[in-house]
Amino acid sequence: MPQLKGVYPACVTPFTQDGALDAAAMRHNIKKWLAAGCHGVLVLGSTGEFVHLDEHERDELITAARETVPSDRVLSVGVGHLGTAQTIRQTKRAAELGADVALVVTPFFYKPAMTHAALVAHYTAVADASPIPVLIYNVPPFTGLNIEVQTVAALSRHPNIVGMKDSFGDVGQLAAEVEASADGFAIFTGGARVLQAAMVVGCIGANLAVANIAPELCVAIYDAALAGRHDEARRLQATLTAVEAAVSRPYGIGGYKHALNLLGYQGGYPRAPLMSPDEATQAKIRAALKMLEPVPA
Repeated sequence: MPQLKGVYPACVTPFTQDGALDAAAMRHNIKKWLAAGCHGVLVLGSTGEFVHLDEHERDELITAARETVPSDRVLSVGVGHLGTAQTIRQTKRAAELGADVALVVTPFFYKPAMTHAALVAHYTAVADASPIPVLIYNVPPFTGLNIEVQTVAALSRHPNIVGMKDSFGDVGQLAAEVEASADGFAIFTGGARVLQAAMVVGCIGANLAVANIAPELCVAIYDAALAGRHDEARRLQATLTAVEAAVSRPYGIGGYKHALNLLGYQGGYPRAPLMSPDEATQAKIRAALKMLEPVPA
């Protein structure tokens, strides 16, 4: 597996208007994201509506992605269940279908019981059983659970837990995680607004929803920050922040899918209860995309 670093779109999962999984559209999109310079892709993450797919659809999607992602790029697959045993089964299945790394979301239903000890036990059991490396997935906006730095530090010592995606969006927390974790532990930010700052404090890249529609811009920020061109990175970051604020925050997954359709990708439709944007919203999304180059027709 290539080194974990760089920019990965947290890929949307395209569905047809009648709700069927569109694996051909996923292949089309992955080819375009990789051509834009992305170092890998993340499928079945939060932006990929993993909670809306059954086991057979997950298998089909992972298979399509594996057939499209070459060996010099990373295929990261989101897994995770409220139970440890089910999470282990999902992780093993992702490995069987060719995933390079498993992104394991925190179990979140019994929040008061998800203590440091409980999370260490959960992730240790998953990592012990996993045939592929494991990434921790911290996404408080959706789970309502924020992993403590001491938990990250403890888990970073496990030989098969190789990193994490932290979507809390707090640069101070990212810096503390980098400082506390073991050498070589790969920390990705999931927050578009802090990409440039995350690189400064020691993150090795980003898994971003906004990279669906702005992969070249995200890669340019990563490259500039990595090379120490911080003025350039900050200037590009301002554009990325504005695009993300104009599309993601008000319109979510449906907004991203419509934007992809405008940009030559095949975003398709979201699954209910998520909704596609109405005509007025579509016009606002089209206007927001003018901040990107090339401007969609």
